[in-house]
Amino acid sequence: MAVIREQERREQQRQDRIAVLVALVVVVVMFVIGYVVASVVAPDFVAQVRQALGI
Repeated sequence: MAVIREQERREQQRQDRIAVLVALVVVVVMFVIGYVVASVVAPDFVAQVRQALGI
């Protein structure tokens, strides 16, 4: 029984890691899409933000 529980725990940890990685990728993609849309719709605002951040 202990071996089966250990395997289940490892599988759950693997699935959790995959879920976290997928969530991080989604967040990064959303930021990139937002930046591109903002660059097209409001380039002046993007320039001000970049200047304020020192980029």
